[in-house]
Amino acid sequence: MSDIKIPVFNEEFDLGLFLFIAKRKIIWLFAFLAVSLAISYTYLHFKRPLYQANSVVLINKTNEASRVLNVQSFNELDNVAEEVELLRSEVFRQSVLKNLGLEVEYFTKGDVLVADQYMNSPIRVTTKNILNEARDVPVYVYPTDEPSTLVLLHGTLTGDIRDTIRVGAESVTSLGSMIVSITDLQGFRNMQENNTLFFIMHNPDKLAELYAHEITIAPENEAANTVSILVKDYNRTKAATIANAMARKFTEYNLEKTAQSATNVLRFIEEQMDTVYTRLQSTEKILRSFKNENKIRDVEDLSIKYMDRLNSLEEEKMKADLEVSMITELEKAIKDSINTKNVYNVIPLIAGASFGPTVTQMVDRLHKLLLDREEALYSVKPNNEGIRSIEYQIDVQKNLLIQTILSIRQRLNIKTESIGGKIKEIESVFYNTPSKEIKLEQLQRQFNTDEKFYTLLLEKKAEYQISRAGYVSNYTILAEASIPSSPISPNRPLIIMGSILASLALGIAIIIFSYLTYNEITSVAEVAKYTKAALLGVIPKHSEKIPVSQLLVDKKPKSLISEAFRTARTNLQFISNEPGPKSIAVTSTISGEGKTFITINLGGILAYAGKKVIILDLDLRKPKIHLGFNTVNDKGMSTLLIGKDEIGNCIRHSSLENLDFITAGPIPPNPSELIISPRLDDIIVQLKQSYDVILIDNPPVGIVTDGLTNIQKADYPIYILKANFSKRNFLQNVNKLIDENNIRKLSVILNGVNTRQHGYGYGYGYGNNYGYGYGYGSGYYDEDKDGRKRKRSFIKRLFGKHKRP
Repeated sequence: MSDIKIPVFNEEFDLGLFLFIAKRKIIWLFAFLAVSLAISYTYLHFKRPLYQANSVVLINKTNEASRVLNVQSFNELDNVAEEVELLRSEVFRQSVLKNLGLEVEYFTKGDVLVADQYMNSPIRVTTKNILNEARDVPVYVYPTDEPSTLVLLHGTLTGDIRDTIRVGAESVTSLGSMIVSITDLQGFRNMQENNTLFFIMHNPDKLAELYAHEITIAPENEAANTVSILVKDYNRTKAATIANAMARKFTEYNLEKTAQSATNVLRFIEEQMDTVYTRLQSTEKILRSFKNENKIRDVEDLSIKYMDRLNSLEEEKMKADLEVSMITELEKAIKDSINTKNVYNVIPLIAGASFGPTVTQMVDRLHKLLLDREEALYSVKPNNEGIRSIEYQIDVQKNLLIQTILSIRQRLNIKTESIGGKIKEIESVFYNTPSKEIKLEQLQRQFNTDEKFYTLLLEKKAEYQISRAGYVSNYTILAEASIPSSPISPNRPLIIMGSILASLALGIAIIIFSYLTYNEITSVAEVAKYTKAALLGVIPKHSEKIPVSQLLVDKKPKSLISEAFRTARTNLQFISNEPGPKSIAVTSTISGEGKTFITINLGGILAYAGKKVIILDLDLRKPKIHLGFNTVNDKGMSTLLIGKDEIGNCIRHSSLENLDFITAGPIPPNPSELIISPRLDDIIVQLKQSYDVILIDNPPVGIVTDGLTNIQKADYPIYILKANFSKRNFLQNVNKLIDENNIRKLSVILNGVNTRQHGYGYGYGYGNNYGYGYGYGSGYYDEDKDGRKRKRSFIKRLFGKHKRP
C-alpha cells in the first residue's frame, strides 16, 4: 500500500466525488451566469442598435427596338459586376442622398444613448448661408419662456455660444443664416422633458462621403443578374428610405445614361444633316438657276452609262467621306476618354461603319482592362505588381487602338483619293461634250449625291429614334426595403445565448478543474489503498454544526455517530487484547481534523462500556479539552509537569460516569520540553493505577513533533484524518510513522464522512486487516429517522394530499 504513489491529481473518474465537487462549486456557475447576464444586459442597454435594410434590383439588358432594327445597343455591359462598379460611384450616391433631407440631421440625447430622429423630429431647420466651421457641429435646441423664441447652444474651442432666434423666421446667428420651425409643438415639449434635442448641419457636397461606409452595393446573384443594396444605419426608417431611394435612382440613372448615349449619336446625325441640307439647298438653287438661264429642260441626251458610272462613284465617295467624318469624331472622343471607363460610350459613334467591328473589339478589350484596374485598386496599392501588369496592358491596348484609327483614316483617305481620280478620269472622256451640258451634268450629279446622303442620314436618324424609344430602364426592383423590425447589432439573442453558454462553460471548466486538482481524502477506500495503517473506524459527519468539540455520545446514544464510536471501540480489541490499563494516544496532521472531538467521544463510549477513562490534554499550544467540557483552564497538565500541582487537584469529572479529564492548563513558554519530560511518564504510571484507559490528546505531528514520543509509547496510537479536509499527502505521514518511527500498531480513524455523499465508500466492511465493519442500515438510527421524516414532510407539503381537520 505504501509503495503505491499517492497521486496529486485524480487519475480515475469518481462519479460520487464529481457530484460532490459539482455541488460545492455550483455557486460559481450561478455567479458567472449572473455576472455574464448582467454584463450582457448592460451592454445591450447602452449599445445603440444598428439596423440594416435591403433592396434587390434585377438588371435586364434587352432592347427590343435594337433587336428588330439590328442597331448597335448603346449602353450594354458585359456583366453585372461592371454595372455595379458604375453605380458605386460617389456621384451616384450624392445624387441620391441630396434629395432625402440629410443635410440637417436631428437627434435626441438621453442619459446615455443618442437617438436619431430622422422623419420624427418636431423641428425643421432650413439653412441659408452656413459657415464652414458650423458644419458637423452639434447645435442644441432649448425652449425659452417665450413660445416664439428658442435658444441655440453650440460649443467651440473657446467655449459655448448661445443664439436666441425667433421660431419660423430667418435668423442670423453665429453659425450663419437659418430658419428653425416647430412642426410638432406637443412633440417638441414631450421630447424636451426627458431628452435634449440637437441637430447637425452637414455639407451637402459631402453626404456621399459621410454615408459611404453605410451603403453597400454588390452582385447578389451574377447568374440571375441581380444586385443587392444594403444600407446600415442607427435609424431603421432612414436605412429603409435610403435603400429604396437607391433602387429607384438606379432605374432613373440607367435610363438617363442610355438616353444620353442615343442623344450623342442623334446629335452627330443632325449636325451632318444640317450641313448636307444646306449644301443640298445651295446645289438645288444653282441647278434651277442654270436650267432657267440656259433654257435646258432635261439631260436625256447625256450618256446613260456616263451617268450611272458617275453616280456609283459619287455614292462610294459619299460613304467614304461619311466614314472619314466618323473616324475623325471617334479619334476626338477616344482622346478625351481613353483613360476612363467612359471610353465605352464611343461605340455608338461608329455604328454601321465598315471598320466598326474591329474598333469595337479593341474598345471592349481596353474597357475591360480599365475596369480590372479599378477593381484591383480596391484591394491593393497602385505600386502593386499586378496593377503595373494591368497598366502595361492598358498602354499597349491604347497605342494599338490609336495606331489602328490612324491606319483606318489613312486607308479612307486613300480610298477617297482613288474614287476622286476615277471620277476625273470618266469626266475627261467627255471633254468634247458641250460645255453647258457638262456643267448641267456636274450640277445634277452634285445634287443627286447630296440628296442621297441626306436621305441616308434621315434613315439613320429614324432608326436611332425608334431604338431610343424602345429603351426602358435596365433595372427592375424585385424587392423594396422594408423598415427592419430588429437590429443586426447588437444581436440580442446571440449575445444572451453566448453569455449563458460562456458562463456555463466557465462554470463547468471550474468544476472539472476542481475535480482534477481535488487532492483531499474522500473515502475509506483511499485510506485503505494508500496506507499500511489499520482502519479503526469511520465517524460520520454530524448533521448539525457544533461550535466546539464536545461530548455527543451521551446525548444521543442511538445516533449514527454513537454507533460509529462503538464500532471503533470494538475494533480496539483487535489491535491489542492484553489485560491491564491501556494508553491511547490520538494525533493528526494539522489542526481542524477532529482529534479532540474523537478523543472526547471515544472516551465517552469507552466509559459507557464500564471502563474508567481519563482524558489528558497535551496539546499545550492550542488546548481545547476544557472548551469541550465547558470548564476553566486554570490548572492542568502544564502545572502538573512543572510540579506546581498534584494529580488529584487537576482531575476534573464530566457529566458521564467513569469519564474524567485533565485540561492542558495555562499555556507554557516551553511546551515541547514539558511533553517529552520524564515527569509525563510518572504521571501516566500513577493514572494507570486508578484508570483503565488513559486517552491522550496530542498536538498534530504534521506541525510539531512534540507528541511523537507519546505515539510511540501508547498501546493504541490513533491517527485522525478528516474526509474532504485532509490532503492525500497526509497519508504519507501515516506511512512514515509506521515505517520510519516503527509505530506498527498505528491505526486510522476517518472523521467527518458525509454518509449521503459517500454511501458508495462508507460501507467498508469487515476484513480490512481487522475490524468489525462500518456499514449502517438506513433508518435504524435516530438521526436517519429524523432526516427521513423531515424529507417526507417537505415532499408531502409540496405534492402530498392533506386530510381535512
